Amino acid sequence: MRVGRLALAIVGGLAPAGLAAAQSDMMMMGRPPAYAPDQFTASQPPSAMTRQERYWLNVQGLRDKMLRMKAKDGGQLSAEHAAGLQHELDALNRRFGVKAAPAKS
Repeated sequence: MRVGRLALAIVGGLAPAGLAAAQSDMMMMGRPPAYAPDQFTASQPPSAMTRQERYWLNVQGLRDKMLRMKAKDGGQLSAEHAAGLQHELDALNRRFGVKAAPAKS
C-alpha cells in the first residue's frame, strides 16, 4: 500500500514538470532566431548580397534621389539637377564596371 502511494506521489509530482517542459518547448516554435543588434550596419550592406544586388540597390537610391529632386523642382527636373544625377550614374557605372547602352537617335 505504501509503495502504491509512493508511486502515485512520484507520478503526481513528475507529471506537471513534464507538462511544463513540453509547454516551454512549444512556446519557442515559430519564433525567428535572435540576431545580434550590430550584425549589420546601416552604412554597409550585408556581405551576402551579390555585386548585381549592390548595384541595383545603389541605382534605386539614385532613382529615389531623382524623384525627390523632381518634386522639389516642381515636377520637371532642372537641367542642373539632371546633369548632376547623370554624373552620379556614370560614376556608379564605372565603379561597378557597367557599360552604358549607346544613346538612341
